[in-house]
Amino acid sequence: NSAARYLELSQASTAIGDEEGTVRAALAGARLLRQFAPDDSTPLYELVLEHRPGHPESSEALTDRYRDEERWSDLVRLIRMRLATTDDPQRRARDHARLAEVLIERLGAPEMALAELVAACRLDDSIPAVYEQRAEVHLLLCDLDHALTSLKRANGLHHSREDARAQLRNLIRGGEMCLAAKRFDTANSWFRAALDLNHGNSKAMWGAARAAAGLENHDEAADLWRELFDAGVEPPEVQAHFACELGRALLASGHPGDAEAALRRATATGGASTRSKARALLARIRLQQDRAADALDLL
Repeated sequence: NSAARYLELSQASTAIGDEEGTVRAALAGARLLRQFAPDDSTPLYELVLEHRPGHPESSEALTDRYRDEERWSDLVRLIRMRLATTDDPQRRARDHARLAEVLIERLGAPEMALAELVAACRLDDSIPAVYEQRAEVHLLLCDLDHALTSLKRANGLHHSREDARAQLRNLIRGGEMCLAAKRFDTANSWFRAALDLNHGNSKAMWGAARAAAGLENHDEAADLWRELFDAGVEPPEVQAHFACELGRALLASGHPGDAEAALRRATATGGASTRSKARALLARIRLQQDRAADALDLL
């Protein structure tokens, strides 16, 4: 086949000591085969790198080939070789970040990935995506404080670039991280900062409501759930969830009558899980009213 023919030409050039001929034949074949038989181009690009370590075109092409072929260990080796053959700090930073991505997503090595991201930040501290990536790795390593520090650094970079959308995304992500760790006060700060950027953002409002509930600020939670429900922009199942959580907050803040109205809305249009939760809360109201039989009918 074509790949074998180009390999033969390269090997023939090598046999007579024509290294330049070897590289030319292998590169010409790889370029041709990459278009219609990409798998066959891989050994030819490898041959080019064998004779020309750090060859930019071959290195980039093999990066794509190893990804497509899921040869993750070979991809790690390739990126490390590229790091060893370039002095450009920005390029090295990008390669450290690429290496971290492979280590964390494909090889399950978060500690090694973190070391690569730290190296990337030392070389170039102006790439917000690297700090965002670093935050996720810190979180995997159960280090929430450093994860938030990395997100703050990324947000500072987004702010300097006037990228409000990226800032909003990061503020919501920080709040979600804190909610998962039950750090409700910190979560509330992140979600409130997000709402300062975009008050109508439903994700930020949803997170702020959950944080307020975690802090037992039930009146505040009720206001947020009511605002989400009144916006009326979500599908019926989601609207029912908002109504259920509004009812929960109203009940906790001592307004059983208003809570019941919201919970009845939730039972009318919610999915199975939402209906079950709403009926349980309605049963609690019936028990508070000394109506145990009615409470049992709801369960």
